[in-house]
Amino acid sequence: MGSPLSPVLAEVFMEHLEERAFERTDSPVAPILFERYVEDIFAIVKKGQEDTLLEYLNTIFPGQIAFMIEKEVNNELPFLDVLVRRKGTGLRTTVYRKPTHSDRSLVRNHKIRIPFEDRPGVVYQIKCACNASYIGETGNTLLDRFNDHMKALNGTATGQQRKN
Repeated sequence: MGSPLSPVLAEVFMEHLEERAFERTDSPVAPILFERYVEDIFAIVKKGQEDTLLEYLNTIFPGQIAFMIEKEVNNELPFLDVLVRRKGTGLRTTVYRKPTHSDRSLVRNHKIRIPFEDRPGVVYQIKCACNASYIGETGNTLLDRFNDHMKALNGTATGQQRKN
């Protein structure tokens, strides 16, 4: 576990790095777009200037921080959980999943499974053949509440008689 102060210090350091990198007039590369989330940077530069930007950023605090680069392939670049696609003069984004991703979850809930209709204390809405709609909360199970409704309906009038 790291210090609770670590994220704050990392943010301060990265802001300081950005100021040093792009407020100088002798910067060899001026990114068209430069966005950062914590220590992950998304930058757009002119074609062929990617390595120049990487080398430049790595000279600002040598030995303290080392940047790596991931270049687009087929006009696509995964950034965090987003797949950024270059289309014409714009960018499109979709959810990015690694090729090894499966929709299976490692987190399991080992609680006893109780069918929904057998759970007490539910909020419910019952739409009935008699065109009545009931919304409420009950301490009974949904099935018991539905059966109570049907008994009440049969005790007063049938669904067809109530409709007319």
